[in-house]
Amino acid sequence: MTPGMRRLEIDEIRTRIFAVLCAVRDLCDANGIRYSLTGGTLLGAVRHGGFIPWDDDIDIMMPRPDYDRFIALVKESGAPFDLFCAEVQGDAYGYPFAKACDPDTTVIEAGMDEKNARFGVYVDIFPVDGIADSYRAAKRRCMLFTFLHGLKITSVWSRYHRSKLRKWYYEPLRYLCYLLSRMIGRRKIDAMLTKFVRKKPYADAAYAGRLVGDFGSKEIAPRALFDSLSIISFEGEPFSAVTDAHTFLTNLYGDYMTPPPKEKQISHHEFEAYVRM
Repeated sequence: MTPGMRRLEIDEIRTRIFAVLCAVRDLCDANGIRYSLTGGTLLGAVRHGGFIPWDDDIDIMMPRPDYDRFIALVKESGAPFDLFCAEVQGDAYGYPFAKACDPDTTVIEAGMDEKNARFGVYVDIFPVDGIADSYRAAKRRCMLFTFLHGLKITSVWSRYHRSKLRKWYYEPLRYLCYLLSRMIGRRKIDAMLTKFVRKKPYADAAYAGRLVGDFGSKEIAPRALFDSLSIISFEGEPFSAVTDAHTFLTNLYGDYMTPPPKEKQISHHEFEAYVRM
């Protein structure tokens, strides 16, 4: 155990990240910044009215212009949470998306280099980028980005480690990304990613998506899907979400209203979380 820290249980993690989510929502609402619940958080809202029972994270997404405004606003004016992103911590931060974090906690992730930025329990904030003007072109660009994303993630590993969640046939690609990231270097990888995701402006794209998401080409959708927002309840509080949540969730999960079998009802994260005593 980390000295002066107490390990958090899943219910405590949920309480803290829900408070961060509410703070992010309030900041967005006060400044006209568009956002939506996404991934398992949106699925949880639709299927369970809140957290998926075995999950311990919260994800939201913002169109890239709103994502940029959000980061600039927090940097200039501050917020009741810590913001971690490449625009703030530089190449010490290992993800191509932002995290809004509880300032009183610390997360220790499997395989992460100790020299990297250390953040608390978090809400992941994914940018939604313009991808292309046709689905076919968008799918090609999404495949290339998946590889660049792998380079970014593995660039902050202290060592290669096998995933507990990915199937075995992903491991050769993960290992290749790990080796190449050492050869290329974080700064060059960051520059490549920045150029790639901003090549097609969000407002000009027919197709958009969370390029930095976990679902590859399943993330691609007409931009109009991300532009139409409604209110949905999550843990008894109102939040913004894409109006056509059915299409979005079907793209990602298929039959999303049927829970997975018991053996797959596990958290998707490999970390331990601590709070200052």
